[in-house]
Amino acid sequence: MKPQYLKIILFHFFFQLQGRKGCSFFNWFDEEMTTRAKEVILSLMKRIDELKNKDNVSKKHDDDLKFKLNFFRSLLAFSWLVIIVLLIIILMK
Repeated sequence: MKPQYLKIILFHFFFQLQGRKGCSFFNWFDEEMTTRAKEVILSLMKRIDELKNKDNVSKKHDDDLKFKLNFFRSLLAFSWLVIIVLLIIILMK
């Protein structure tokens, strides 16, 4: 079989010509998936959703920790400010 005929056979196997002769719009032609393939794809999609949810929970937890860290940094800075002001007041007497 010549390579050119092979190309034509593969072309007709994988693509279906839509519309009139000479139209450049093609549809991909696939056979229907098996039940097992559908099950695997659905389970993978569910796993992706679970991982996304887990990632969202982790990001929320990280945001909470960052908020607490900033709060305690502010509290520490304020406490040092209060200590310095009190020492200045005591030394001024």
